[in-house]
Parts: sequence; C-alpha cells; structure tokens
Amino acid sequence: FDVAADGVVEVGGTFVSPSHTALISFAASMGVETYNTSRAGGTRHRRRPRARLRPAVAEPADLHPWWYWGVDDSRGESGESVLHTRSGGAIRYRGPGELRAKLKGLPVFEELEAVGATMAAAVRNLTCESADGVWRDADGITFEGWIRAHVTHEEGRDVLRAMNRGMVAQEPSQVSFLSTAKSLKGCWSGGDDDEYRLARGSQAPLLEAARRLGARLKLGAV
Repeated sequence: FDVAADGVVEVGGTFVSPSHTALISFAASMGVETYNTSRAGGTRHRRRPRARLRPAVAEPADLHPWWYWGVDDSRGESGESVLHTRSGGAIRYRGPGELRAKLKGLPVFEELEAVGATMAAAVRNLTCESADGVWRDADGITFEGWIRAHVTHEEGRDVLRAMNRGMVAQEPSQVSFLSTAKSLKGCWSGGDDDEYRLARGSQAPLLEAARRLGARLKLGAV
C-alpha cells in the first residue's frame, strides 16, 4: 500500500475528541479543518468545535468493509490510496466503496468477505472486561499468525496487515489476535474519543503556526 500524494496520512492513535475544544479551536485559528472519521466524506466544520456533523452520503456504511485500509477523507491532498498487487499491478481508490467495487469478483475479495464472518464471530463472543477462556485462546496467537491461518491469498494478507497497522499502529506480528479483536469491538475507545482527525495531519496546526511566525520562531530559546 501507499498513497498517491505527498500529503500526510494519519494512522493509529491520531484522533481528536469533540471534548478537545482547545485543540480544535487552535486548529481552526490556524485554518486547519477537522473531519469526522466515522462519516468520512461528510460535512467538515471550521468555526464551531462543538458542532455535530451531519451523516455523510458519500460512503454508506454497507460499503465500508471490515478489512478496509485507506485514507479517511477523500477530499484532501492525500485522497487516493494505492493497493499494489503481487502481479505488479496497482489498484487506485478514493474510499471503501471504490475499493470494494474494484476488488469484487476477485478471489481475494471473496476470501476476505468469508474470513469476515469468522472475525465477526470472534468479536461477538468477546467481552471487553473479563479475561475468560475466550481471551486466553485469542491471546495465544499473534494477529499475523491468525492471518496466515485464515487467509491464503497474499494480497488478502497484505490488506489485513495494513488494516492492523492503521487501526492499532502495530505490526501484526507484534500484537495478539486478542488485541486486534478488542479494537474491532471498540474496547479501546471511550465513546467519541476517535471521532475526529485534523485535515493535513496532527502536526498541521503547529506547522502553520511556525510558518506564520517565520524568523521570529527560535528553536531551543528560553
């Protein structure tokens, strides 16, 4: 995978909660927008940090595969993602629906959809609070091990590896299947903690502030 642009792509724990009003206000003062990661393609907000965003129509929920990897916001500089196939080809896409449409009918797509039922059952049987037998079984294998046991197509394995890196910011060989399943269940989120991201990356407000300060900015000054 890569991104067909020079912009910043946020992965892992780079979210902003609506309660982070100081950060959102600072970003707005620097001209940096926020966007809703669960409704990518919907309305952005600039001046009202507490405003709730309207549901998006660009990417309906049924077009968002469980295994999706790609940029959240298709309207920014980094709007296009690229999936490189093992045969040397490249699939370019700007969102879950487009990727799904381009993969549909291919063996790798059918396998990922089938494996999704297995993952859904594992997530459904999992609880976030108690370390029961289900936890012990899921914690006894890495997510890489789970991928290799359930997915035969190399492109499919690459898709799930990329999904894991973007979701929990970890290599699948370094994290247990339990951790990935708990993330898919929402155990790591405290409600709306992961609702927003900053357009152009979490460093965008600071970079813009530095640009405005220009020569007045002194690194390491006391």
